[in-house]
Amino acid sequence: MSGPFGSSQWMYASGFYNGVATQSLRYNDDDSPYLQRTHSGGNQQSWTWSGWVKRGNLGQQNLFGTEQDGSNIGRIEFRSDHKIKVNNKTGNTNGDECQTLAVYRDVSAWYHIVVSFDGSQSTQANRTKIYVNGILQDKQTDLSLSAGNGLINSNKQHAVGARGVNLNTHFDGYMAEVNFVDGQTLDETDFGEFKNGVWIAKQYTGSYGTNGFRLQFNQTGTGTASSSTIGADTSGNDNHFSSSGIVASDCAMPDSPENNFATWNGVSSFATDNSEGNLKASASSGNANSRTNSTIPISSGKWYFEVRLDDAGTNTTVGIAEQASPATYPGQLAGDYVQELDNARKGNNNSFTSYGTSLTTGDIFNCAVDLDNGEIYFGKNGTYFNSSDPATNTSPAFSSIPSGLYTIVTRPYSSATEAIIVSLNAGQDSTFAGATTAGGNTDANGIGDFKYSVPSGYLALCTANLPEPTISPNADTQADDHFTTITRNGFGSSGGSVTGVGFKPDWYWEKIRSGAGNHYLVDSSRGVTKGLFSNLANAEGTDTNSIQSFDADGFTWGSADRATDVTIVDWLWKANGGITSSNTDGSITSSVSANTDAGFSIVSYTGTGSSATVGHGLGKKPSLIFIKRRAESSNWAVAGSVLGSTATLYLNLTNAQETYADPVIINTQTTTTFSIGTDSNRNKNTFEHIAYCFAEIEGYSKFGSYTGNGSTDGTFVYTGFRPAFVMTKETSATSSWNIYDDVRSNDNPATEALLANSSNAEGTGTDIDIVSNGFKIRTTSGNINTSGNNYIYMSFAENPFKYSLGR
Repeated sequence: MSGPFGSSQWMYASGFYNGVATQSLRYNDDDSPYLQRTHSGGNQQSWTWSGWVKRGNLGQQNLFGTEQDGSNIGRIEFRSDHKIKVNNKTGNTNGDECQTLAVYRDVSAWYHIVVSFDGSQSTQANRTKIYVNGILQDKQTDLSLSAGNGLINSNKQHAVGARGVNLNTHFDGYMAEVNFVDGQTLDETDFGEFKNGVWIAKQYTGSYGTNGFRLQFNQTGTGTASSSTIGADTSGNDNHFSSSGIVASDCAMPDSPENNFATWNGVSSFATDNSEGNLKASASSGNANSRTNSTIPISSGKWYFEVRLDDAGTNTTVGIAEQASPATYPGQLAGDYVQELDNARKGNNNSFTSYGTSLTTGDIFNCAVDLDNGEIYFGKNGTYFNSSDPATNTSPAFSSIPSGLYTIVTRPYSSATEAIIVSLNAGQDSTFAGATTAGGNTDANGIGDFKYSVPSGYLALCTANLPEPTISPNADTQADDHFTTITRNGFGSSGGSVTGVGFKPDWYWEKIRSGAGNHYLVDSSRGVTKGLFSNLANAEGTDTNSIQSFDADGFTWGSADRATDVTIVDWLWKANGGITSSNTDGSITSSVSANTDAGFSIVSYTGTGSSATVGHGLGKKPSLIFIKRRAESSNWAVAGSVLGSTATLYLNLTNAQETYADPVIINTQTTTTFSIGTDSNRNKNTFEHIAYCFAEIEGYSKFGSYTGNGSTDGTFVYTGFRPAFVMTKETSATSSWNIYDDVRSNDNPATEALLANSSNAEGTGTDIDIVSNGFKIRTTSGNINTSGNNYIYMSFAENPFKYSLGR
């Protein structure tokens, strides 16, 4: 195959999708790219624009529009503060000017944006509607013009990916399935639909009107005068666009809303500059510790990727790495497995030894990662070093790689005199942005375009190739079948019921948002009238007027619920539907209600005062455990593999992590039991205790740690999914337990924080971005981001990254 165009592999779409948005056009703002055409006079009072976008570099960038002068403007754009703005006015008086409250700076996944305009509406809120991923967006109320025609769809030059007449402020990233409908104000449902909670593309089937067009970016026009141009209109209208700053290798990219490919991750980079759709990375001048990771993490399977050395220099490093401080160079840590391309050395745990042959400008590095067997293989221009062979598991560069979550990593080394550039191909572009001829090699599933042959059984790093999680939109059970967040007002003294939860809850955690009030925790094992408080050491209390029942689709409160003017959040987890079983795996017999699919169990046991083990029923090692003595005051002991074997925290306190020596406390976990030592918070003789146990389920839950950097451009934490719930705690100093969720904060930044250890009302601040594959710290607050300090986190998914959209 001489190039990608027309090849069936580029039309790949999982059976989950409709096969509508299967390729894209790459925009590289360094090349001043745009598509442009001059409209004939159209309907300036009614139109709709729809497009799928995946951002590259962040900044002010135009998606679509035109311009006459400073008073006559029509454009849809990302502002420099990452909000979406529509500026559609004539004479600086009529039309509309509005922007979203939310910001959009996720570079790892796709967004679907629909803008519909109806200039006849006198109310500004009804005039322009902005939908993102199927959700109508809230807008700022301080921008407004009078009703009337806007400039978009006038008889002027329009551009896709740049600012109208001036053709500047260029978009950077990818666009797919762009539609413009002249003369109709349409809804988001004309271009997409929800499928098990995921917004997916569907083909628009209505009339396009005079100036309407459809850009599929497959270089095939379907009108009466079909066009092979990059900007071919496939609506049948023949409204084809000419292009500038875009070349053939930018067109029909397989990176699409239906198959998202790995790129360098701009939000987890340190001292690097990315370009060419985040596939090319260069180091900022004079920064020897530059580092960037890929957007897709891997924990199992066989994967192949290529990296081209575009500008050779010193100590340029490529390989895989576990999540680490971005200021460390690849190869420095125990979780790094890398090759120094120019020095012919492999590195791990700050130890570098001679291996293979050096690469120079224009050479392509081959890397095959076999996490099923714990091996990695390095090569050059299609030949693997030291006669190794990934297809036959022969002589890997590294073996016995432990299980973990790894990303592709590079260090495009920079000194005062050189700045090195490397380009990634995870299967989307074997030309490396036109630097070489296409290779046309696919993976074992027939996906991708690689310069060299892919080893047998190895795959391109894209979402279509990611394993299907057991909890996912394409499985029998989704994330919200096991965990959900509900916001509501109190029922007052009359009580009431909540429905629509989607499952029968087993663990209920409530907190007042609008004022001070204790957290209130109830579970099905202890009984619905028996409450505990995460912010207090108090003994369990009984209130017959509190929760009356856990119901098939929610719960019912009695007369003790909050007043009707109080706003509340309820976090709900499913265990085993109120069914408990006797568990004799440990030295203490426990009563367990376990949801092994979701890695959550509620464990009741009676302490002995002597070192003991307790069965948890999960079948996997718990990552995090909360333990509370029920009948009298005691701290909430926190254990789990994220803390290590002798460390503990307390959920109700701000204390830093404490370390004990055996046998005072033993904090070890196995796939069947956890140890409780002699500590009275966990094992007081004859006293009943309750434990909430959590084990990781790939694509649904993640428990780990990160290191703060003290910057508003904070640490990025991979989870492998778009989080629905995040709780963090600093372990190395005094700080609170911070709770965020995607319901109270339904867009970014997530500013609504509650503290598990405090009765305080909900606070606000610019704290984190919840994104498609994890969360990004956006504050200098010591509570979650003190430079050099360690934090642990627990998180649960909205959707696994395989199906996530940008947020």
